[in-house]
Amino acid sequence: MVVYGAGIGVHTPLKGRDLGSDHRAYNRVLTGMRAVGERANAVLTQRWMALRHVSLSPSRLGGIVVGALVLTTLERGTR
Repeated sequence: MVVYGAGIGVHTPLKGRDLGSDHRAYNRVLTGMRAVGERANAVLTQRWMALRHVSLSPSRLGGIVVGALVLTTLERGTR
């Protein structure tokens, strides 16, 4: 299945009312994966005030987010 429009490596849900079961399953998987990322983003921005309004370049921000994620994981423990 080829999906165009969002860029290379970016998956978008398929639109339409009468989707087949395989397309509905594809959309459910994408929704589940997106929910994990959104939850992680919410936890990091609630815990680390410095990540709420960031004006750094994405290349510099990556290291800060990795550090915050490691500290948050150590603080909360693994589940």
